[in-house]
Amino acid sequence: MKSRVILGLGLAAALVCAGCSKASMADWTSSNQNGGIICYSGGETVYKGNHIGRVNISGDGRIHTFVAATPRKEILTVVTGDCVVRYE
Repeated sequence: MKSRVILGLGLAAALVCAGCSKASMADWTSSNQNGGIICYSGGETVYKGNHIGRVNISGDGRIHTFVAATPRKEILTVVTGDCVVRYE
């Protein structure tokens, strides 16, 4: 159930960002700190992938917002959970 909620949040963020201008997307990807990210919730992996640019982490450390590197396009992604962020 939790993974469906998290997936729903990620899809909602992707839909919101579908209208993002290139300028706002550039703000997210300008740091050149690419790498990988793995997020866990309830002892299960809920997200595993690569990110482009910075990863914003909420004050409580549970909400991670980043641009996911996918083969076809860049997608603004939001994941709730405990995440391990790796930078290249």
